[in-house]
Parts: sequence; structure tokens; C-alpha cells
Amino acid sequence: MQLTEIEGRGTRLTEVIETRNRELKEIEAARIKIKSDMDNVESQKTGEDAAINTILEEIGSIEVLLKGSQVPELNNKASQIEEEIQRLDSRIRDIEAGINSVTLERKYAQVKIEETRQRLLELETKKEEHRVKITALKESIKTFESDLNLKRSREKNWAGNFWSFRIKGPWYRRNTHH
Repeated sequence: MQLTEIEGRGTRLTEVIETRNRELKEIEAARIKIKSDMDNVESQKTGEDAAINTILEEIGSIEVLLKGSQVPELNNKASQIEEEIQRLDSRIRDIEAGINSVTLERKYAQVKIEETRQRLLELETKKEEHRVKITALKESIKTFESDLNLKRSREKNWAGNFWSFRIKGPWYRRNTHH
């Protein structure tokens, strides 16, 4: 019964280890996706930075043109550029918030991966301990079976000798006429 219980534990531990390995693979896949998303966000940010620099250059050239004149058309363009800069600043903040979120998720995923790896190692150690116990118990069972067979053999020989002694013993000799 104890052997069956230990074998059951080994099976359960194997299932837990397999489950943890699957979870570890899922976490690793999620980590790779997060890294890819983070790279995409970083490239978008670089593109937005280039657009801001272009706009700033345009603002500088517009300011040169506006010196000494108040052309309404240039004022409208300047307003549009300012709105675009505000939109891009807002976009940059959104991107930075996304980067921070991805970084935080990545750190959390790394911690979970490490915890899962540690748990897998613990379970693997327990599994190996149970295997050793099972092997030792099987050996003990073999020894007990061997001892039992030896005792049964001795008992059979003893019983045969006992009946032989009773049959041919003193009672037999007294009651039979040879």
C-alpha cells in the first residue's frame, strides 16, 4: 500500500513537473512577444523623435520668414505646427508609458520564470527521492518474499518429517505387528 502511494505521488509529481514546464514555455513565449512589442515601440519613438526634429526645423525656418512680417498664412502654419508638437508630445508620453508597462511586465515574467524553474527543481528532487524510496521498497519486498519462500520450504520439510515421525514413530510400532 505504501509502495502504491509512493508510486502515485511520483505520477502526480511528474504531472506537476510537466504542467510547470508548459507554463514555463508559455511565460517564455509571452516574454519574447513583450520584447518584440518593446522593440516596436522603441522604433516608433525614434520615428516620432525624427518627426519632432523636422517640425522644429520648420518652426525655425518659419520664424526667420516671419521676422519683419505678419503673414497670416505663416501664423496658421505655426499654430498647426504647435498643435502637431503637442500631439507628438502626447504620443511620446503614451509610448514611454507603454515602454514602462512592458518593462514592468518583463520583470514580472522573469521573476515568475525563475520561481517556476526553482519549483521544477524542487519537484524533480522530490521525484528522484521517491524513485529511490520505491527502489529500496521493491528490494525490501524481494528480500521478504525470499525469506518467506525459504521459511515455507523449511516448514514443508519440517511438516513432512513430523508426519513421517508420527507414522513410523512409537505409536505406529506399538499398534502394528511387524
